[in-house]
Amino acid sequence: MKFFKFFLFVISALLAACSSKPVLEPQTSAPIEVVEPSLEGQRESNKNKLEPKEPPPVVDKAVAAPAAVIALLKRADKQLMAGELAATEATIQRAIRIAPRFPESYYRLALLRYQQKKYKQARALSEKCLSLGAQGELYKQANELIERIAG
Repeated sequence: MKFFKFFLFVISALLAACSSKPVLEPQTSAPIEVVEPSLEGQRESNKNKLEPKEPPPVVDKAVAAPAAVIALLKRADKQLMAGELAATEATIQRAIRIAPRFPESYYRLALLRYQQKKYKQARALSEKCLSLGAQGELYKQANELIERIAG
């Protein structure tokens, strides 16, 4: 029996030694490109879909983020439209853990907190978004949210 355990240990060690590590490509700082699809084919398919209360903000082209974060934010949009608030919150927090310097994730969480009527948290998250260097449309939307909370 000892021989069999020793044999399994040697085989597993050999296999582990022979495996190769995945090669990670470096992150580029290229801006995110947003492609607008044509509206002709979508008009008929959108008739049966529910419209969200507030459209999700546009990903700011000036700030680069990992593709995983963009995918998580898109998933959060779908979860929010489906009314899955807990899942939406978990997805956005995961995006923040992956890229804690990406301001849009904080803005999305601020919107969620605003919808939950947690105004202090929504304001703090909007201010965090601004402090991380939000630009363009994202800057404008974060300021508007702060003004809605204050007014």
